[in-house]
Amino acid sequence: MAWMKRTGVFSFARYDESFFTDDPSIEPNRDRIIYRSCRVMTHEISHMFGLKHCVFNNCLMNGSNHLEESEKKISELCVICLRKLQTSIQFDILERYKGLQSFCNSHSQIFTEDLKLIDNLLGTCEAASVSYTHL
Repeated sequence: MAWMKRTGVFSFARYDESFFTDDPSIEPNRDRIIYRSCRVMTHEISHMFGLKHCVFNNCLMNGSNHLEESEKKISELCVICLRKLQTSIQFDILERYKGLQSFCNSHSQIFTEDLKLIDNLLGTCEAASVSYTHL
């Protein structure tokens, strides 16, 4: 399992608008920093599990060169990248969505839009009523 030997480094600083200025009127937006950071860390950790940049769909694994481009991405893996991740680390997709739903619910002030997406994906999985442990 090559992914077990990978390392990542992350800094919150670049996601804080106040970091790059001496302007005292610019206050750090904690919720925004957490939201941006979670998205980027999820993207980078997915690289550690073997995923490359996605070129197929609007996906969390799309590459981005700057903050504006990064914020246009959705916060979820497309079906192709989700399957690649599942193959790499073996998990139940339905349980993954339930876990994400629980996390988003407990941080709903930050992850409002993500919660809507996860609720929709979870509903689709449950309506299909098939096992998503092994696609």
